[in-house]
Amino acid sequence: MQQVNVGAMLKPGVYLLHFHDKVVYVGRSAHCMLSAIDQHRRHVGKRVPEWYPLKGVRFDDVTVIPCAHDRQPELLEALNAYYLPHKLESKVA
Repeated sequence: MQQVNVGAMLKPGVYLLHFHDKVVYVGRSAHCMLSAIDQHRRHVGKRVPEWYPLKGVRFDDVTVIPCAHDRQPELLEALNAYYLPHKLESKVA
């Protein structure tokens, strides 16, 4: 049995959701990334109100980058530009 340390997911930071080895979503969390990632998983295939900040995303792997809240916007923009250039306007806030 392989052990995985998920301590980094308990911190604020930026996360990338992958599906079949391709990045499908880049997001950020000001508090606990694990909670935000779980919300994406829970809402797959469900109707979510337009005002709700997290949408369902189908993914099979996660990359997390712990960072301070004030660094998140610039890191998020850079990751979106690299992994999701066609969706640049969607996640930068």
